[in-house]
Amino acid sequence: MSVETRALEGGHIVRYVLGGEKASRLYVRDCRMRVGRAVLRMGGIANVETKEHHRHRGFARRLLEQALVLMRQQEYDVSVLFGISDFYERWGYAPIFPETRLTIAARDAARVPSAYQLRRLSGGEMPLTLELYRRSNALRSGTLVRRRDKWPGFVQGSRWKRAVNVYGAFDANKRLAGYAVLDRSSDEAVMVEVGYRRADVFGALLAAGVRQARRVMAEQVHVLLPADHPFAQWCHQFGCQVVTHYQRSGGAMGRIVGLRSCLARLAPELGRRLRAAGGAPPAGVDWCGGLAIATDIGSVILRLGPQVVTAEEAADAAAPPDACLDIKQALLTQLIFGYRSAADVLGSGGAALRGAPPQVIDALFPPGSAAGGGQAYIWRPDYF
Repeated sequence: MSVETRALEGGHIVRYVLGGEKASRLYVRDCRMRVGRAVLRMGGIANVETKEHHRHRGFARRLLEQALVLMRQQEYDVSVLFGISDFYERWGYAPIFPETRLTIAARDAARVPSAYQLRRLSGGEMPLTLELYRRSNALRSGTLVRRRDKWPGFVQGSRWKRAVNVYGAFDANKRLAGYAVLDRSSDEAVMVEVGYRRADVFGALLAAGVRQARRVMAEQVHVLLPADHPFAQWCHQFGCQVVTHYQRSGGAMGRIVGLRSCLARLAPELGRRLRAAGGAPPAGVDWCGGLAIATDIGSVILRLGPQVVTAEEAADAAAPPDACLDIKQALLTQLIFGYRSAADVLGSGGAALRGAPPQVIDALFPPGSAAGGGQAYIWRPDYF
């Protein structure tokens, strides 16, 4: 028996081989994920599978352990997976993205006028969406960076391998002003992504959902998106239901792989957040000094200056820290992505802060929409 690792285009495959048979396998996708203006190298754990007659023998456990070794060797910053409940915590993963579904009656959505021409995009037109995607998600944590030479297109909808239709809204100059991605379904209208240049195109994007609803005789249009997305807020005026689910376990889960590299890549974004919070209440966000982040996977010192933030290994630090945040890496991951607030984590006893006011942690890791780019989110077509 052996565990094999092989490089593929866009990542690695990790396999457990037993008696010459490939008994179990998973993929590690090499992705780039935003946290505000910062971009982290993210290892996406995908297609975890064990052949039925080899299940319950610990093969998946060995594969995940090997995947973590691989990601450390390859210097990944974080890892994300979409998992079942009460399983992946043993490898340090914790929920990081809430899921939101907006539902609007098709008859109400149909009342919205639009001056844009709406039509389905052809396969060759899909790259036109990349600019609007980047503009719409430039600061939203959790979103993946889509590179023209690497992006596979909209390969799925609300579920794995569900095909989609992509609609584009064009202005009078035949320029793409917005797009909407919908499940190709025979019984419902589910929109899984929207991108836009200006908010006045929202009526045309909603019309794409209405068109699908009428085709399949559905009474409602469903939209999967962040609760604070401008399109979601625009839909409020027509009457809608918005349900956001925060998972206790399972769903979109993440963990830190390389603590120093992760915080070093985040440092410019953390500095921006401190500068933004420096002149406003509450008091304490203008604190400067060395803040040790002590976790179960290592310790890093953040040097918080009036203009910049830097990160260094605690063991290599030239000077001792002035303050310390003791925190499990899983909780720190949730702080980084805004899934939980500093007040929640510190107040519940999940972390301990000494030597600095708690407002410093809140400024570095603001919850949800307070981060400036909105609620952290990964669009359904980018699931793996």
